Amino acid sequence: MRTRRPQRADWADYLSRAMVMIDRHGHLIQAVSDPKQHAHPFLYTVGLAPRGYEFVMVGLPVEVAHGILNSLVALDAEEPVVDDFPFTDLLEPPFRAVVEPMESTVGLDIAEALYDSSTWRARQVLWPDQAGLLPTEDGCDQLYVDLQRSPRLAAWARP
Repeated sequence: MRTRRPQRADWADYLSRAMVMIDRHGHLIQAVSDPKQHAHPFLYTVGLAPRGYEFVMVGLPVEVAHGILNSLVALDAEEPVVDDFPFTDLLEPPFRAVVEPMESTVGLDIAEALYDSSTWRARQVLWPDQAGLLPTEDGCDQLYVDLQRSPRLAAWARP
């Protein structure tokens, strides 16, 4: 799935349709990819900003990340997900992940257009390498660390 920002004339309509989806479902998930830049695709939630944050995932196939983000939103509605605390409740079989705060909301265009970015923050969902190590843990395969970074987004706060 490839998503591009609409031209200026369509931007207001696009944002209006986004708000309809948020009103109907509580949130939406925006996928962003740019094959010309050879950047990893990323997805982010829109509509959680009133809670104080939006979730971001980078580097997984769109369909997989979409499912994980939807599961995370449901989990977070039951009990807020805490930063830096690994959890496994997203998929079967259990999928270990952690949420890390990001340095800024840059690149989350729809969320930034709909919500005052001074009132919410971006939180990236990090996923493990084949050995089960997260990018924030010593020994994590550098390939998996690199897959979860995008030149269009701020880094997660911890190196």
